[in-house]
Amino acid sequence: MKRGRIFLGWLLIGVLLFPSYGGSQAPALTLKVAVILASNEGSDFDLENDAYRDQLIRLFSYTAYEQVRGYSVVLEEGEQELIAIPGDYELILTLQRLEGEKVFLHALIQKGGNKFLDTELSLLGPTPVFLGGPPLDSGNLVLAIEKLY
Repeated sequence: MKRGRIFLGWLLIGVLLFPSYGGSQAPALTLKVAVILASNEGSDFDLENDAYRDQLIRLFSYTAYEQVRGYSVVLEEGEQELIAIPGDYELILTLQRLEGEKVFLHALIQKGGNKFLDTELSLLGPTPVFLGGPPLDSGNLVLAIEKLY
């Protein structure tokens, strides 16, 4: 009986000193973010992922698309990542939660304290989500966000 109490005492001390030992850690999520400049100057498509072409034509009314940046972002639940995007804008992505294959994110684009986009979105499967963004040069930024497997 006394040995059992001693064992439980040491077990409790171990759990308090090393709370994450053997515990499960929240799964990390890897996202791909493509920053695309959409404009009506010309008719060129300069994209790393040609699969975006048809979706961009269907969703937006621009004639030319040029991918200007690409990022890979690793997030854990509740964590946010700040990404500097062209035009001195900041993209802040926050992983709100994971529900099976469904991903819930918060996206904020700001510059100098002004918000240009503040939205929540969900990703399901390999299909990217496209977000119309702020103005840049003679066009507008479009963001393509997708899960990497």
